[in-house]
Amino acid sequence: MSGDDTPPPGRAVSRDADSTEFGRRDHGFFDRQGGPRGQRDLARARSPWTGTRPRRVGASTVHDRTLGLGQVASMWPAHTPPALTRQRDVRRRATDIINELRRLPRPTPLRPTAPPAALLALLHETAAATRGQPARAQLAAIHRIAHDHHLDPSTLLGVAHGVGTLIARGLGATSDSPRTGRRAADARGRPSLDALSRANLPLALDTYLARAHLRDIAAFSDPDLPRLWMVANALRHGIPVEAILTMPATVHGPDAALQPERTDLLGWHGIRHALGDLDATVRTATEGRRWLARAGAGRGGSDAVLLALGVLHTSHPTLAAQLALRGPGNLRLADLRELGRRFPPPAHPVDLTDTALKAICDRNGWLLGTPDERHHREVVERALPAAMTDEVRTRLAHGDGTALADALHRVAPSDVDLDARTFRWDPAAADATQVRQLLGEASREAHAQFAGWPITPHPSRAVAFLVRFPDRVLRRALVVDPERLRLPATPRAGPHPTPPSPQVSSAAPLDRPESAPVDDIRRTPPRAAVDITPLELRPWPGPAPPAL
Repeated sequence: MSGDDTPPPGRAVSRDADSTEFGRRDHGFFDRQGGPRGQRDLARARSPWTGTRPRRVGASTVHDRTLGLGQVASMWPAHTPPALTRQRDVRRRATDIINELRRLPRPTPLRPTAPPAALLALLHETAAATRGQPARAQLAAIHRIAHDHHLDPSTLLGVAHGVGTLIARGLGATSDSPRTGRRAADARGRPSLDALSRANLPLALDTYLARAHLRDIAAFSDPDLPRLWMVANALRHGIPVEAILTMPATVHGPDAALQPERTDLLGWHGIRHALGDLDATVRTATEGRRWLARAGAGRGGSDAVLLALGVLHTSHPTLAAQLALRGPGNLRLADLRELGRRFPPPAHPVDLTDTALKAICDRNGWLLGTPDERHHREVVERALPAAMTDEVRTRLAHGDGTALADALHRVAPSDVDLDARTFRWDPAAADATQVRQLLGEASREAHAQFAGWPITPHPSRAVAFLVRFPDRVLRRALVVDPERLRLPATPRAGPHPTPPSPQVSSAAPLDRPESAPVDDIRRTPPRAAVDITPLELRPWPGPAPPAL
């Protein structure tokens, strides 16, 4: 058994190599796949995610988000300082970059801090004061309303303009919108403010605040394997913090023909969470080996053996997987202690290997950037409209981001269904899946005990897609039907007028003004009973049904 933690196939090959060992990741740009040579090479091709098992690599690999990533060549060549020869200097420089990244200030949130109920009352007052008024009078009215309620005028103006723009675009206004570029003949004020008086303001405000909240959490979205690789590349080569968060990364080699630049780290303030996980991995590997050196005798499926496997998995996941495949019952704690001495832990996050970075994603439930995730994401996004109910929209407007995750977890396909919908001629083996689950639980327990870093993985892959790409909800689900934006028509006066029944959701107490009593909510009157003539059905001619 080899205990060396070798990198995945293809990672040690030169970036410009064009061979089957590279996994045929050139996607046929240099060879026609339809020819005999192309088919022969594809039959022997190996992807970095399959180890030594062959798998066909074709056009779907174009969606591999790990193309061109690694820690060897700098992805910011124009901002790379001179190379350092001693590993101690590399670690010291990386520590300075990590400390500077942790001191970055949080961005200003787009979602206003005022309660939604107060903003709704201010919007109603603004709509009544600005209806049919010139632009100068509208601005003066907004400043007066904001001053009367002790609110920043720019905040009220931004909310009114944002909600009005959403209404005008949803209703297809013909004012000076970006689509037409023309104003209506009878328009006097700003079109966005004029639209406030002819729409459903509670629905429009909830949609506006929910979109602002999703844009805020997009800057703190989850890490994934491509992001971890780019962060490790920046730390290893000493890239300045400003270049990491503002400059796109450059892809080298044949993969640059598909995507020459990567923008995964631009404006991403969630990098501090990724750095914390890298530090926790190093602490777990170090403190866990100290515990392993003092641990007593043990063998079989004891908790000590499983915990030792989790410690080895943090720094040498390939070695831990090979040991777990033998069966935890066949392992001895003395053998694991000897392996811990032979393979020292990493001293710094820059010492983590590629397989260690992938293991971090596995234990946290983060995405890997594999081609099949593209198809899984499209399948999950089909369930987004069903998950975005009025209650979820209202809770998003109040800053509750877990509501959408819980709803999507209930309606989206499970991980087993996603794997079944993805065409795989060579699916993952059952023993490999069980080993991955076992090592995930063991390594999470090791993180909690030795680093004080509790890890709660995502309940499903659908939630992982949502937390990694929250901005896609804006285009897929967080839209408003124009018919619901329009105000309901006033009922005509007749001999028996019927008052309209309001739609009261379970989240109504969140956005109801505190001054409105609960007893004033109108209820739908019960309908009168209707006499229905029973149908005369013939008896069933067949045999009698079985008794229950």
